[in-house]
Amino acid sequence: MSYYVTDVTVYRRKNKDSELEPSIISSAELVPGDLIVPPQEKIIPCDAILLSGACIVNESMLTGESVPVFKSPISDSNKKYNLNDDK
Repeated sequence: MSYYVTDVTVYRRKNKDSELEPSIISSAELVPGDLIVPPQEKIIPCDAILLSGACIVNESMLTGESVPVFKSPISDSNKKYNLNDDK
């Protein structure tokens, strides 16, 4: 159950062969695999992976840390995650 809900722009396919199409939905309707465009200076109540760009995230509700954290995108390589190498 979401306590904070907002509208987000999500890119989804209508079917497996179609192109990604943008639509505006409630954040309560987000599902794993959705591609979203985080709006400027807005709270997005979801876990996400940053694919491009950079952002500053307030994680105080998760970690208790009062200082916002800088986030950078995930690597663009085809390398698979290795438990020993990627600690």
